[in-house]
Order: sequence, then structure tokens, then C-alpha cells
Amino acid sequence: MRSQGGSDFGEASPTEPLMKHMKTPFRPFFLAASTGATLIIVAWILILTGRLSLVSNLGVFNWHAHEMLFGYLGAVLAGFLLTATVHWTGHKTVEGKGLLALLLLWLLARFVNSSNTTFPGSIAIEPLFFAGAAFAVGRAVVAARRWHNFAFALLLAMMGLGDLLMHLVAQGSIAAVWMTRGLWISIDAVALSILIFGGRILPLFTKSALSLPSARSKSTLDYAGLGAVALLMLAHALSLSAAIEGKLWALTGLLTLARLYGWNGSKTLRTPLLWILHVGWLLIGLGMLMVAYALHAPLHIPVTSAHHLLFVGGFGSLSLGMMARVALGHTGRKKVANKPTSIAFVLIVLAAGIRTTARWFGPEAYPDLLVLAGVIWALSFVLFLASFVPVLLAPRVDGKDG
Repeated sequence: MRSQGGSDFGEASPTEPLMKHMKTPFRPFFLAASTGATLIIVAWILILTGRLSLVSNLGVFNWHAHEMLFGYLGAVLAGFLLTATVHWTGHKTVEGKGLLALLLLWLLARFVNSSNTTFPGSIAIEPLFFAGAAFAVGRAVVAARRWHNFAFALLLAMMGLGDLLMHLVAQGSIAAVWMTRGLWISIDAVALSILIFGGRILPLFTKSALSLPSARSKSTLDYAGLGAVALLMLAHALSLSAAIEGKLWALTGLLTLARLYGWNGSKTLRTPLLWILHVGWLLIGLGMLMVAYALHAPLHIPVTSAHHLLFVGGFGSLSLGMMARVALGHTGRKKVANKPTSIAFVLIVLAAGIRTTARWFGPEAYPDLLVLAGVIWALSFVLFLASFVPVLLAPRVDGKDG
């Protein structure tokens, strides 16, 4: 059974490089991500209720989607992958001034994206953030010759490309169709990243924490599921028809759900740090199926509702659970969720349910339900911050570096 302070990323490390306190990438980026997740949604609630006027180069609705994707999930992936790669490869990714530079790029991008401020090179700020993270991950992977992890560097680079396309549209430099294409290039990169490392760690975490027999991993089913996501990425890049896209969403959703078989999710219900990961994966699969149905019958289910089940429910739940798990394990603490964290997990699932079904309650209730879902989402991250700001700012409890 894995030790409480050991690696939490699904692979044994050849060596364990020493990492000084607050030089470990997950610390600043998990703080940035969870703070951003709260402030972005609070701002969105104020915009929806007419209490805040936002002037963004991206447009108000594109700003909302952009900031949740590139701001929140971008910071989560950067923190996770820059830390995980160290344990996968035994080589450093980024620390010290390099880590500070990446964090400052992320922060500056939030300011630029939330205003109509432009200056020479402003559209390159966030792409540079993703390019820097991709370079740091790729360099460590090449140094260790652990080539199967190089996909993560490519996926981070894809997010940078998607971001650049959106900003070029906002500046009027390329056709408007690339706004949606850029967004989906990046969403697909996030989805593939989550489904790759999630497929590694969910069965491993469950087996380790509950002392279960070996779990299925790296099966033909897993590769088929990832291949289906890759085909979906191609469909988005080529702007194929909704009929083809819907079929690919259905295939990907079914394969994603099928991958849960053998991961013993039903045995995790008394372990919040585990069940939130299994629920997140489940909601990703269900969200994909719902998107497929919405594309087939948009009058029955709005596509935006299906998207929110996938993004808020699936990506949101799994990323929140991962931040909690990694923060505890890699600060030498017991991997046990306290009561506020457990409540935060319930709330984020509840927020996803309300946001997904809001339109079904009619046009009069819809605005209020949007606000309610946003408030519950924000509260879940407030509870997370209350529990994990002290954890992320304090040294490891076992006295080790990291």
C-alpha cells in the first residue's frame, strides 16, 4: 500500500528530486485555480443580474467560457502536470523564477481577458503561459525518455493554440468561425488530458486506499476510449456535421462509461476523496451522451445544458477532487477529506445538476436557477479554500521538501 506522503500520480518515480517549499507547482496553481473559480463565477452572477458590466475583447459570453476553461482548468492542469511530470520522470519541470514567471503570465492573462485593454503582444500572454508549461513538461519527458507522457506537453500546447485563435478572432485578424474552433480545440485537449491521467489514477487510488485486489488498467477499452476522443477532436477541427459529431460524442461517452467497469466505484461511497473522482468520471461520460442526444434533438435538450453537465459536473467535480487529493498527499498529510471538503464535493455535484436542468423549469425560473447554481459552485470553492489555503501555504508535515 502506498505511503501517506508518497507519489500520487499513478507511476513510480526513478528518483525523488528534492523540491523546496512553495517551489512545487501544484501549490501556487491550485491556489490560483480555486480562487479564480470562485471570483469568475461571482463576477458571472453579477453580470447575469445586471450588477456588473464587463467589457472584454472576447465578448461577455465568450469571456465566461474562456475563463472557466483557460483560467480555472488551465491552472489546475498546469499545477497537476508540472508536478506529476516530476514524479513520472524523476526530472524537474519548473521552479523558482520560472514558476513565478508562469504564475505571473496566468495572472496577467486574467486581467487582459477581463478588460478591453490591449498592448503590443497582449494576445500572446496566455499562449506563452501554455507554451511555457508545455516546454517544461516536454523537457522533463525527453530527458527521462518516458515518451508515453509526451502527449501531455502536446495537449498543453494545443490549449495555447486554441487560446491564440480566440484572441485573433477578437482582434478581427481571422474569421469568426475560429472563435468556436479555438474553444473546442482546447476543450478537447482538456478532455483528453483528464481521460488519460484519470484512467491511470482512479483505479490505482481506489485499489491503494481500500486495499482492493488489482484493478484493470491499460486495456483495449481504455485505448479505444482515448481514440474516440481523438476522433472527436478531429471532427471539431474540421467542423464536421452535427450528425457525425453527435455519433462521435455517443461513442466516446459509452466508452468512457464502460471504462468505469472494474474500478470498484461502488465501494468508495464512504470515502469522499474517492467517490468524487468516480462521480466526476461518471458525469463526464453522461455529459458526453447528453451532448450527443442534444445534437440529435436540440428541442428536447439544449446543447448548452448538456455542455454544463460535462464541464461543471464532470470536469469540475473531478478537478476539485484531484486538487484535494494531490494537496493532501503531497504535503505529507493523510488523504482524508475533512467535513468542509466533503460538503464542497456534494455542492459541486449539486451545482452541476441545477445548471444542467435549469431550462426544464421554464423561462421564469431559469434566471434564478442559473444564479443558484453559480452561488452553490462558488460556495463549494470557498469551502475548498477554507480547508486548503493553510495546507498549500504550509510546509509538509513530515518535514520533507515539497
